[in-house]
Amino acid sequence: MEVLIFTVVMIALSYSCQKDETNTTIVNGQILDSLTNSPIESVSVSLQQEDLFVYPAVLTNTLTDVNGKFYFKFEWNEKHAYSISPVKIGYKHTNSVFLKKGISQNITIKIIKESI
Repeated sequence: MEVLIFTVVMIALSYSCQKDETNTTIVNGQILDSLTNSPIESVSVSLQQEDLFVYPAVLTNTLTDVNGKFYFKFEWNEKHAYSISPVKIGYKHTNSVFLKKGISQNITIKIIKESI
């Protein structure tokens, strides 16, 4: 009987300790030059939390690799919207790209080189 009670308690504890992964969102992205379609290295990409009537808060930044790729993994909060914004010296500022709640998203953003 004690073994049964111990087993039931352990199962209950293991379920209560498991994290709810349904709010985890993964973003795999790539930044390309709009004219050449070539990947752009070292683009600063910001993950932003958007709220109504409030300036976006930057949650984290990353740089693209030699293939122009970046990656974010974060917990989605239903109270907020989320976006990503790329910035690179020598390229025009582009509008933020809004994300959708989901386990995995693949995003390609093309940015325009500034004229000299």
